[in-house]
Amino acid sequence: MRAGWRAALSGEEQPRGTPATECASLLLARAIWGRTLADRLPLPPPEAAPPAVSAPDGVLGGWHEVRRAAESRRPNALAAALRDATQLESAWFASDAAWRGWLAPVRAEAWRRWQDARADELESLAERLLSSQPSTQARLAERAAQPHMVVLDRDLPDPWQAFASPDPSTLRPLVTPNLRLWLPPLLPGAAGGATVSLLLLLGVWLRRLWSRADLGRLGLSAADPNAAGPRLHVVTGATAMVVTRGALELAARRVALGERVLLVDGSARLRLHERLGRDARWGLLECLAADMPMLGLVQYAGHPGLYLLPYGNADRAVGWSRLGRKLDEVEPHFARIVLALDPHAPGELGDELRGLAMEGWWGVPDGGLAGGADKAVARFGIVFRALDLTDVPEATLEALAARVVALRPPGPAPEPAPVLAHAVASGPLLERPALEPIVLDCDLQVRERLRFLAWMRRLQARNRSSELEVTS
Repeated sequence: MRAGWRAALSGEEQPRGTPATECASLLLARAIWGRTLADRLPLPPPEAAPPAVSAPDGVLGGWHEVRRAAESRRPNALAAALRDATQLESAWFASDAAWRGWLAPVRAEAWRRWQDARADELESLAERLLSSQPSTQARLAERAAQPHMVVLDRDLPDPWQAFASPDPSTLRPLVTPNLRLWLPPLLPGAAGGATVSLLLLLGVWLRRLWSRADLGRLGLSAADPNAAGPRLHVVTGATAMVVTRGALELAARRVALGERVLLVDGSARLRLHERLGRDARWGLLECLAADMPMLGLVQYAGHPGLYLLPYGNADRAVGWSRLGRKLDEVEPHFARIVLALDPHAPGELGDELRGLAMEGWWGVPDGGLAGGADKAVARFGIVFRALDLTDVPEATLEALAARVVALRPPGPAPEPAPVLAHAVASGPLLERPALEPIVLDCDLQVRERLRFLAWMRRLQARNRSSELEVTS
């Protein structure tokens, strides 16, 4: 896998950015390195979670130097600090004395969690450094992260060596085959296997041809962000910034046509509300935990036609069994629902989406390679296709507005219609009495909010009455 990283690296020289940009790119490179190796470690997770461990002072001191070098914006010092800190932590996990009594799968799970925690910290630090830089520098930092990761990996030892079996008795001895004895019995089986393989490949090829012809006959096309297919679109990517850019790209395709789009934040690490300047008091978790109406918690996202459902209180532990039903509730009111997911979100989330009509997208910044999508496919059971994010350089409302203008068809700008209930066919007109009250139509979103507030008032009144009874 590490050799594949080096082979995929292009030989062209990357332009250098500001010191803050170079530091952010190094931090993103180390975060991607840790997450990728942790996900692909070929050891099964243990049945029970490992207990919490405290890192040695030397390891903590190494990561303290990383923070100091990043905050002082010194790329060379940061690169050296990242190498030293990674070597210290690798030596810690390889020490048998430090992990006496720990089985290899349990120690490997502790290493995975350590890498995820370091990646979260490094990504947050990189975002703080890029917050004061222009959008061109942020794009430059993302493009340079892959080359920096390869250079960093080249100077580091194999982190998986700590979990290899040191017992020679577990290894099988090398056996030299005797071809004159082994080859004649193997030839018939090899010939039969080759024939079956060719027949299977021919069947797969013919099936693909039939599928393409059938799609053409039905007037369908391949997956396209502009296609009027399923309303639910699931997007993910390597980093939180890439996922947000992918969500905005999918939203811009429909907002430009004057349609309504709902962004649903499906992971605590994405924090879409902060990137869009919105509030996150209540959100998806509250809808799932208390069975609240989802429309009552949807909020305006800062651009006409764009709405947001934040993630909610991240400290709340909920199940995902109601997710499909909640998405079905709001589907009639939006032309597109974009569910943004962290690639390391729980796999149960994908299980609850099974059976729903959807499209899956993996954000690819600046026309690069869709590396890591196969792991997300295995985790969620959703086929993710590459989504080019070149036209959305940053995860901001300004970038969304520019993209909407570029995608807008010629003519007057369309205005998205408000979220209203479906019209009901009226019966014959009857003569009304003179004093009959006038009934006005009501926005469905306002109606859902009023129902939620009434429910909250009843709950508060019930709690107050219970307290009065206990006091009396």
